[in-house]
Amino acid sequence: MSDPHYFHAPLFPSRTAVLDVGLKCTHSCRFCYYSFLDGSDDQFHGMRHANFRTGEVLKQVLRQLAASGFLAFDITGGEPTLHPDLIELVRLAHAELGLSSRLITLGQFLLKKHKHGHHPRLIDDLLEAGLTNVLFSFHAADEALFKHLTGGSRATQKAAMTVLDEAGIDYCSNTTVVEDNYRTLPDIAREVVRHNIYQHNFICMNTYHYWGATGRALGVQARYADIAPYLREAVDILEDHGVAVNVRYAPLCTVAGLEKNVVGVVGVRYDPYEWMNAAEHTNETPQFDGLRIPLVAGRPDPAYTLAEASGELDGIVMAAVRGHPEHRDVLTKFFPGGCEHCKAMNVCDGFALTYLKEHGGDEALRYMGTQDSRGDLLDRDRRAYGAAFFVKRDQKAAMRRVVGNALKPKPVAADAKVSVIVTCYNYGRYLRHSLDSALAQTWHNLEVILVDDGSTDDTPAIAAEYAARYPDRLKVVTQANSGQPAISRNNGILASTGALIVCLDADDAFAPTYVEEALRWLRRHPDCSIVYPNTLMFGDRNELPFSPDYDFGKLIMANFIPYCALYKREVWEDLGGYRTNVRGCEDWDFWIHAGGYGHFGTLLPRVLFNYRIHGAGLLATDVVKNHSARFRQIVLNNADLYPPPMVAQARAGAEVTPVVA
Repeated sequence: MSDPHYFHAPLFPSRTAVLDVGLKCTHSCRFCYYSFLDGSDDQFHGMRHANFRTGEVLKQVLRQLAASGFLAFDITGGEPTLHPDLIELVRLAHAELGLSSRLITLGQFLLKKHKHGHHPRLIDDLLEAGLTNVLFSFHAADEALFKHLTGGSRATQKAAMTVLDEAGIDYCSNTTVVEDNYRTLPDIAREVVRHNIYQHNFICMNTYHYWGATGRALGVQARYADIAPYLREAVDILEDHGVAVNVRYAPLCTVAGLEKNVVGVVGVRYDPYEWMNAAEHTNETPQFDGLRIPLVAGRPDPAYTLAEASGELDGIVMAAVRGHPEHRDVLTKFFPGGCEHCKAMNVCDGFALTYLKEHGGDEALRYMGTQDSRGDLLDRDRRAYGAAFFVKRDQKAAMRRVVGNALKPKPVAADAKVSVIVTCYNYGRYLRHSLDSALAQTWHNLEVILVDDGSTDDTPAIAAEYAARYPDRLKVVTQANSGQPAISRNNGILASTGALIVCLDADDAFAPTYVEEALRWLRRHPDCSIVYPNTLMFGDRNELPFSPDYDFGKLIMANFIPYCALYKREVWEDLGGYRTNVRGCEDWDFWIHAGGYGHFGTLLPRVLFNYRIHGAGLLATDVVKNHSARFRQIVLNNADLYPPPMVAQARAGAEVTPVVA
């Protein structure tokens, strides 16, 4: 794997799967989805007597996951730390299959010796085997409440977390929100930020599976209206400290103001951690576990279809339902009468019937507007919440820094220095025009680095002339001919001192105000690291191509950012420079790679860059005729960012066809 983490483009299917090791568990979580598993009235009897799946079966599943193009998987159960082959499974995934693993656990056995472990503590065996990540089930900050909710010890869990903290490993946590703990959510948040946690999930209890029996959820499932103020306070605490937050399974109107955080049965397509394999809990023949869920029109099979409803159901007036006649749960979510005419219904989960029976539907408050749909609550707010879309791939990935920068980006200084990197090979006939446009910029805190890539024309003489004329503003870097714009740009940036970088080829030119306008635009968009202008093509033909707004999901399929975009120096430093195996497309590869690190762009809608079209240019002589090969290499360079079918095509040396899934 090339990078320690990646950014998952919203609306692209998840590359994460689940390895369900079986439902055996010794804990007593009052809200467990699998309560009453065996149909008895004893809430935990079924899980106490459940079996684990065999190690050999689980190894087959892991190999299926790798073959299906998954990048990461969660290990769950039950309590997976009790599985006898856990260490071996993690080692196989890491060493042989290149899969990242995240262990979901209450953390009660991590500091104990495992029956097949070599160390006194299981956590040390797992880290040595290559475990990437942990997600702790963190349901209370108070010891007594933690024991009441789970039967376990918060002190024991905290000690396991501290091991990871001291090892410099960043990880995740979640809280199931129920009647007994919703008032303590801010306390949980304050405890979370004391650890190396970069992402926290609040899961509003769903009465799935065997909870449907009348009265079972009474006193366990809390009202959304009661949860909301404590949840908002907790989210504020976490985000102020650089922790990304997801809120799972809440109707949008009940947590108004947190729409960006909500992930539900509709919004899971926006979640990079959603499990996209056809998992089984007990199947000893893993025919389907490692296979991707079939997609219809680029989305998972619609088990949650929205349909209008009328009349009453169990005495509750209904406006709509979610469900599918052929789905095992048939009707899964409901919209009471108060939801009628709500403009956000198409992107909202609705309510569980058991919830409506217990609490009624008075909490439903409509979203109104002039649009036919308020899908923007997800498409705008959720997709813009980039902090939630980073996936950890390496055990020591600095996720807190990445997520923290996404939540609280560093602003560009008002007087920031800009380095203009001009690269030239035998373009002496155009060079003066290019240098003059750089030196004539209205932004004066600027240096020009001219990189001569072993030119044999009059470029060296022109370079010497300008260096003598502008000794304090222009520096010349001379190198043997590389034939590689990437090498020239990297060497120029190495010689520069600016906090912001902008590249310029010797046959092109800037408008006089470009750098100043771009810098000011970047200051107005602190969540972005890259700003790009509209382009005017001139020379052999004159064109004004359309420049779309930034969309990372579209960028990985087709480039719309000119090479001359202005960007923060830290982008180049994080990426390690421009790659040299995509000659002529190194800029496109660079922008994609940057997005994978969370460095995103913004369009400055002004024509401020002049791009010369001529027969000797790299675009005409190389890029166009070799585009298929270059795109194939870009996919290979950034394989974590592309859908599995495209990666498979690239690895096979075939023509790569853009697909969503």
